[in-house]
Amino acid sequence: FSENFTILLFHYDGRTSEWEEFEWSRRAIHVSARKQTK
Repeated sequence: FSENFTILLFHYDGRTSEWEEFEWSRRAIHVSARKQTK
C-alpha cells in the first residue's frame, strides 16, 4: 500500500487480533466497539 493514506477498521465483534496476520494491519487504526449496532 502507498504511504499516503490511512486504513481505519471498525470491529463490531471485538476481534482485532485476527487481523494481525496481515502486514498492513500493523499500520492500520483499529476501532473496537462491541455491542454497537451497525
